[in-house]
Amino acid sequence: MKVVSDFIEQERSKFETQDNNLFAMTFGNIVRYLSFLEIIFGRYNEASKLAHRSFKNLIENSKADKKQTQIAINYLLEVQRRDSELLHLEIETFYLFAKILLDKIARAMELYFGKARKASLDSHDDLTKNIARFVETKKTKKLPEKLFELAVWLKRNVCDYRDKQITHEKSPRTIKGTVFGSEEEDTRIITTRIYPTDHDKQIESLELNKVYEQIKVYLKLTIDFIVENRAYTGLKRI
Repeated sequence: MKVVSDFIEQERSKFETQDNNLFAMTFGNIVRYLSFLEIIFGRYNEASKLAHRSFKNLIENSKADKKQTQIAINYLLEVQRRDSELLHLEIETFYLFAKILLDKIARAMELYFGKARKASLDSHDDLTKNIARFVETKKTKKLPEKLFELAVWLKRNVCDYRDKQITHEKSPRTIKGTVFGSEEEDTRIITTRIYPTDHDKQIESLELNKVYEQIKVYLKLTIDFIVENRAYTGLKRI
């Protein structure tokens, strides 16, 4: 994302050697993982189109079952299963790397301004809990309300989904299916459970296009906040 690259270019070589290297590597990692996310998002779009088309093909041919042999239907079922599996891989990968990116953004802010006692920014979850105290401790300008609201939204819709529905999901009753939207690029994972209880809920991943756009907005707002508070950096300037 150009806003991050421009910021690195503007700030680099303004700090003492060690701090300058740490700055360049830390913010460079944001660019690196953002590029990974862009690649994954592109693969997701292609996988989404494939899954949409194979599902549509299966439905259309199943309706005309008198003209189709069971072997042909089974083949279409296998194609649809394979395409859905690839789609789920890309969706879950997107969430995994999105969480990594958000954590790196939090750590970059902590590196730039310096650590604050009892206000760690070691992860995005920490940031949503500690950012008010962190900003107060560092005596920076007030954190924009939109930036904080978006951080909380991403915590709930990216970090929590990754933690609860992917990384730490462990129920043996869990099954995952596919939700197809009206557009080929709109496909989501739905998580439900067999032998449901009153406490079980169906959970859907969000439309990735929306999540991706919100991440980019959040990153821009974060860089804007850092730029506006350059004077409060904890890095040693030359």
